[in-house]
Amino acid sequence: MGTCLFNGKEFSKLCLDDLKDVYFPTVLEAERFYYLYSRIFGFNVRRSMREMDENGQVQWLHGAQVHTNRAFEKLVEQAGGRDVVGFTIKDFYNKMDKLRKKSHTDRDAQAAMTWMNMRGIDFELFCCRYSLDEEGRLANLFWRDHQSLLDYKAYSDVLIMDTTYKTNLYRKTLVVFVGCNNHRATVVFGFALIRDEREDTYKWVFQKFLESMEDLQLGAIRTDGDEAIRNVVERLMPAARHMLCTWHIERNIGQNVKDHAAQKSLGKMIYV
Repeated sequence: MGTCLFNGKEFSKLCLDDLKDVYFPTVLEAERFYYLYSRIFGFNVRRSMREMDENGQVQWLHGAQVHTNRAFEKLVEQAGGRDVVGFTIKDFYNKMDKLRKKSHTDRDAQAAMTWMNMRGIDFELFCCRYSLDEEGRLANLFWRDHQSLLDYKAYSDVLIMDTTYKTNLYRKTLVVFVGCNNHRATVVFGFALIRDEREDTYKWVFQKFLESMEDLQLGAIRTDGDEAIRNVVERLMPAARHMLCTWHIERNIGQNVKDHAAQKSLGKMIYV
């Protein structure tokens, strides 16, 4: 590297007085100076991808469908070289990959809402409710069809709430509301996709479920015993008996009772 000058003085000889009250016409020029300064004095500076997001460059390149390698070279050219761009090509590839996944997720969410709206047009009793997050993206989604409403009115003695934790592509918790009919067959009352397992999220889900079921209270509910769910049930369904589901009871027995005969005896008691 040749000698680098700033206002006619070598970088290696700059002092605080030389930099006092210095004005840079643009943020980009200030960044170029800082990255070059850091390189000469031997410390590393990496520009965060969040900073790149704030001025929209990465989103614009992604939206324009510019090839990742070409987009990186464009940013390098704009910054004045690979040494001063502030992040590696690996960082850039990771960010572009996240944007692609987000784009697919957003399109899938829009497709889901379109399908829900069509179902609402075709079936008057179909119900769908959703909420958005701080960025205007789909956060929580609840839905049930007309048959679920009819089944709930007939078999709302016991509600079983099952949660499957983020095993889907979108990393959302799937909530399934089911019951049992007079033939001991499973009937589905509704579904929900939620962004987290916080108490206010479960409150939203149960409120939408009850509203969709014309606020018909149930006799008992079985859950996995989560504290957030328990608190919501106590407030919104005070008359319902809250029970721990059989699978979780059996798991707790297996984890805490080591005697095989005692495990078997307790297991039988569950179904008495």
